[in-house]
Amino acid sequence: MPMRILTFGVFIVALSPPPLSVQAAQSAATITGRVIDGDTQAPLAGARVMLLPALMGEPRGPMGPPAQSVTGDDGRYTFSGIAEGSYRLQVQRIGFIQPTDVSTVQVGAGQTLAGPDLRLSKGGAISGRVLDARGEPMVEVMVTALRKQSDNLGPGPSRGGPPALAAGQPGQTNDIGEFRIAGLPAGDYYVSASSRPATPFGGSSSPSGGATPVTTFYPGTASIAEAHVLTVAAGQTINSLEFRMLFAPGYSVAGVVVDETNTPVAGAMVILMPNQVVGPGPRGSARTEPDGAFKINGVAPGSYVLNASIPMTFTASGGGLGSVSYSSDPSSMIRLTVVDRDVAGLTVVSRKPVTR
Repeated sequence: MPMRILTFGVFIVALSPPPLSVQAAQSAATITGRVIDGDTQAPLAGARVMLLPALMGEPRGPMGPPAQSVTGDDGRYTFSGIAEGSYRLQVQRIGFIQPTDVSTVQVGAGQTLAGPDLRLSKGGAISGRVLDARGEPMVEVMVTALRKQSDNLGPGPSRGGPPALAAGQPGQTNDIGEFRIAGLPAGDYYVSASSRPATPFGGSSSPSGGATPVTTFYPGTASIAEAHVLTVAAGQTINSLEFRMLFAPGYSVAGVVVDETNTPVAGAMVILMPNQVVGPGPRGSARTEPDGAFKINGVAPGSYVLNASIPMTFTASGGGLGSVSYSSDPSSMIRLTVVDRDVAGLTVVSRKPVTR
């Protein structure tokens, strides 16, 4: 009798489905491949590979940053525990050109997939120094290579767009004012120097009326139309650029953010961006007060786009507070020009997002 009971018990266990954790492990997939130098075919160590859903915004597992893998000496990347689905691979490495083509993979449940070889080509570089008006080194200045957009400079449907777009990996000047911009595809470039982009949650520290750095283009002009064009060949490094940063009085930009019902919005994030040149980053930012008011100081003369993003609260399961994000309404953008005085009385209308 004891033997019969034992046999029956084993039989029941054999028919029971595996636990959910075991099922998930059995259906999880693995992707592995290599990153190689497209010119020498040698493996590239230290390349960062990211795995993202093939369709933008399509969920693939829990919320958070995308899965990443850093290649070793053999250039190999590996992703484990991947859910079934379609993915795209992005790769980057300092000094190499960011690929424009997209590698996609289709992963089946429990599959071990040989991913594609991701090829990177060595980029060009521009290096030099940025000085102030006295010839002293400018420290912690962002220096950006802006690729000339020739189609936007003449007649045609693209006229009026940005004359230049940021390319490569921007450089920041060190304690002796030196910078290096790497990962540049062959092409024609302007070089611009500007103060570090404003952080999204903090305003400009420069007081209104004080001298503030102006975005300066090589060889030392505030106008991109007067900037020198540098032609970078494939893999070429242009050395020893040197130019002086320009300064101008800083002014303030102030106003109020309201929603579509004209109700002031507290805690909105207001960002001021250059109007034409894409690349230097925000020129100022602020958070609105309880009455919706904001003020950004230290704004140099120029043309800008002002935009407001409204706080949006996500609730966790059970009704508790989950996280706070920001919803940007493109229709809230305001174009403005700062000339020789403070700009005040702006009203930014942004649609209030639906709380989830």
